[in-house]
Amino acid sequence: MTSTWRTLTDVPADFGPSIVTLGNFDGVHRGHRAVLECMVADAKERDLESVAITFDPHPLAVHHPVAPPVLITGVEDRLTRLAETGLDAVLVLEYSLEFADQSAEEFVRDYIVNGLGAATVVVGADTKFGRHNKGNVATMRELGEKYGFTVEVIEDAGHASGDERRWSSTWVRELLDAGKVAEAAEILGQP
Repeated sequence: MTSTWRTLTDVPADFGPSIVTLGNFDGVHRGHRAVLECMVADAKERDLESVAITFDPHPLAVHHPVAPPVLITGVEDRLTRLAETGLDAVLVLEYSLEFADQSAEEFVRDYIVNGLGAATVVVGADTKFGRHNKGNVATMRELGEKYGFTVEVIEDAGHASGDERRWSSTWVRELLDAGKVAEAAEILGQP
């Protein structure tokens, strides 16, 4: 059963060591699922906990409140879909301008290292984090060396049949806007 935490104080003091990933995971599409299921299998093999960090509300809704993204799933549906991947836990962080103002190192140190006891951090090649999104894969690797965790970079996970475009929440939203519900469901892996 997947634990859901809303703050670091909800995380058990003895939690970890863990494999951690972070993202919005809107829709928890097939690309998300492929990465998460691989991460869960790796965690089990290495006797680690698997945890995903996600955000509520969506960061774009905070930074651009006049034109927030239309979400594929609400937070409760997202949590249900994340749990289906076999994760041990999900940390849902309240995203605010104050939260966004912390440096990449503060975020990694406070949440990923001290909060979740990361032994490994799994990120996408296009990951951005920290104040002004200045943190990237190179930053995460530097922080991994400093704080003692490894970094695994996941390239694009999957493509729809006959298409070179990678599965993404943005693509699902575009398809839904165009009324292409069946095509969106193919990327989501479910209606």
